Amino acid sequence: MSKIEIYPIVDTHPDYPIKPKLAQEAKQQRLKKEDKAKRRAETAQRKARQAMLMKIAQNLPSEWRSAHDNAEKAHAHAYDAACRQLVDIRDAYLLCSDAVTFDRALEKFINTHRKRRALLNRLVNVGLYQNQG
Repeated sequence: MSKIEIYPIVDTHPDYPIKPKLAQEAKQQRLKKEDKAKRRAETAQRKARQAMLMKIAQNLPSEWRSAHDNAEKAHAHAYDAACRQLVDIRDAYLLCSDAVTFDRALEKFINTHRKRRALLNRLVNVGLYQNQG
């Protein structure tokens, strides 16, 4: 039967100075890998969003029509969808055109749906509209 050594205090074990150092190095390597993976994922997400915005920019009349259709449904989920669409349309204009053109088109959209207060409130919340009254 072999004798088992019992070390009452952790730092008296002969391997103690090595293990924390290895653990720290492993932690740093893990954090570097996680950071690199996070940056890669963010880059991929940014590229995917840009590709989607380019597709939207190529179909702006259809996208505006879809946003109008959602606004006409007069339901909360449709208003939310219209707001998401308008944010994407704005971003597509900023990527491929200009903000002035978008602002004019948005003004027409708002004038068409001015009586839909819940929709206008959502537009305020996403920063596309400032309520003057």
